[in-house]
Amino acid sequence: MNPEQPKKNNDEIELVDLMRSIWDGKWIISGITAVIFIIALIYLLITPQVYKGNVEIFPISDMEASNYAELNNSKLIKAFSGKDSKFIDSKKLELLFVQELRTYEGLEASIIENMYIKKIKDETELDFLFRIKKAARSFTISKIENRQSNDIFKQQAKLVLSVTTLQPDLAIKVISDALVSANESVSTKLKANIEKILQAYSNSSMQKLEDLGMTTKRLLKKEELTKKAKLTSLSEQRSLAEALDMDEGILLSKNSSIEPSISEPATSVSGITGQPFFTMGLTAIDKEIKMLLSRKDPLIFIDELIAVELEKDEILQDKTINRIKKLVSATPMGSDKFKSISYDLYPVVLKKNTSFLKTLCLSIFLGGLIGILVLFIRNALIYKE
Repeated sequence: MNPEQPKKNNDEIELVDLMRSIWDGKWIISGITAVIFIIALIYLLITPQVYKGNVEIFPISDMEASNYAELNNSKLIKAFSGKDSKFIDSKKLELLFVQELRTYEGLEASIIENMYIKKIKDETELDFLFRIKKAARSFTISKIENRQSNDIFKQQAKLVLSVTTLQPDLAIKVISDALVSANESVSTKLKANIEKILQAYSNSSMQKLEDLGMTTKRLLKKEELTKKAKLTSLSEQRSLAEALDMDEGILLSKNSSIEPSISEPATSVSGITGQPFFTMGLTAIDKEIKMLLSRKDPLIFIDELIAVELEKDEILQDKTINRIKKLVSATPMGSDKFKSISYDLYPVVLKKNTSFLKTLCLSIFLGGLIGILVLFIRNALIYKE
């Protein structure tokens, strides 16, 4: 006789007894399962459903970023942004957008506007504001990478705006308005930065004009004083020539030629070393004085002043500011098509955090296990007695 045979028969008997015991207690198992199923159903019906969803945010494409190439390459903008960086590119736009979004100001304003959070009766303004700020921070921002994807675009690090909410439709509206608000704020800040650059350039030009104006006054004053000194000197030399009754001039050196000049005080004849100016005679001296007094525009007689006036004219004719404004108006910043980032709300579906069907199935399974356990405990207590 096989010794394993009795053991096998005993196992079969125990299994049959077990199945018979479960069948006999089917109403107990069914009852407990039904109770747990009803409890789970009531829980699902009473407890508000929590929804979760993500909005993926990407940098703008290279094609869209190329709209700012001409502005980035302008000399003035380059001077302020630096040689190795661009004033506007996809990375900077994304950075500005994230900075703006993380202030939560747009989200808070959107929450109020869409009545995502409603004020409770007898609630103070401070408590209401605190709840709004808390709700805004339930919209979390993170950056993730997907290196496993074969799509190069999807491999790029992307921002994800996540939310857990009881109001899925309102949450999507809040996100939409907040993204639009952040995008508009980036555009406004960029325009403000450009205005600051243009204002700084304008102020610099005005300061240069002021400095050049002061230089002009100094040169004109110097010319005026020089002219007075020459006239005084000529007057003295004329007196000497008159006293000597010298109507016509004489040359003290036959090897030199007289070159009348008023670049220096008229005490001697330029080009004739040591020859007093009065020796030119009254006629020449009077002519010199008449020429000095007849000068109306000293500009052509002052080389430094000519250079200053040309520099002033160059600044006044400068069209840099107008050119930059035209370049800005030619970019998306000059229209409602401005994009600091790329996103799409249409495929966003906020999913329930708790699955209705899965929870009910789990309650049936759990109820059955508990029913069987209760049945075993009951039978054990009966057999013990």
